[in-house]
Amino acid sequence: MFSRAAVCQRYLDHAEQFAEHAMFRTLEAGRVDASGYDDFLRRVALTHLNRPQVIAFLKSVAPPDVPERLRLELVDPLDSEGNGRTRASALETLLIVAGLGSELPDLRVQAREAFAGVISDPSPYTNLRDLGFAELVEAVAFEFLLDRMGRRISDFLQRHRGLPRPALGWFNRSGGSNRSAQGLNDILTYSDGYRDDAAAAKWIVDIALSENVFVKRYFGWRALPSA
Repeated sequence: MFSRAAVCQRYLDHAEQFAEHAMFRTLEAGRVDASGYDDFLRRVALTHLNRPQVIAFLKSVAPPDVPERLRLELVDPLDSEGNGRTRASALETLLIVAGLGSELPDLRVQAREAFAGVISDPSPYTNLRDLGFAELVEAVAFEFLLDRMGRRISDFLQRHRGLPRPALGWFNRSGGSNRSAQGLNDILTYSDGYRDDAAAAKWIVDIALSENVFVKRYFGWRALPSA
C-alpha cells in the first residue's frame, strides 16, 4: 500500500545502508587522503547542482491541479549558518573553499547532461508525469538523508579534509530544518494525481527506490578530470 509511512521507512532503510557502507565508514574514519574527500564532494555536486532544474521540471509535468499545491521547498532556502546565503550558493562556495572552484563549469555541464539523459533515455516510466514523480521521490530522499546525516558528513569533512565549519553550511541541518517532512507532504500531494490508481503510485516509488540512491549518487558517479 502507498503511504507516507511506507515511503519514510524506505528512506530510513536506505539511510542506514548508506551509513554502513564501506566507503562512508572509510571517509568518516579518515582512512583516505584529501583526493578521496574531493571525489566525494564532486559527486555531491553532480547530484545537487541541477536541483533547481529538476524541481522546475517536475512542477511542469505534475498532474493537473497539483503544481499550485506543491510547496517544493527543496531548492534555495537559506543555509543553516545564518549568513544570508542560499543553499545553492553555499554548495558552490564549499567547492571553491575546497579548491575545486575551477571544476565548477565542468561539474555543471555533467549535471545538466545527466539530467538530460534522465529525460531522454529509455526508462521504465510510461510518461513524464510518472518520471516527475520518481524525480520528486529521489529529491526528497536526499533531504531525508541530509536532515539526519548532514552533520556527520560535515564533521568528517572538517576533521579529515580540514574544511572550515562556516564553509560546510550546505551540509549542516541544525535548528530543526526537517525539510524532508515537507517533502513527504509534497509526495502525497503529487500522488493525488494517482487517486484512481494508487497501485501505480506505489509502483513508481518502488522503481525509484529499487536501488540505494544515496550510494549510487554519492559513491557511484565519476567526475571529469580536473582541468
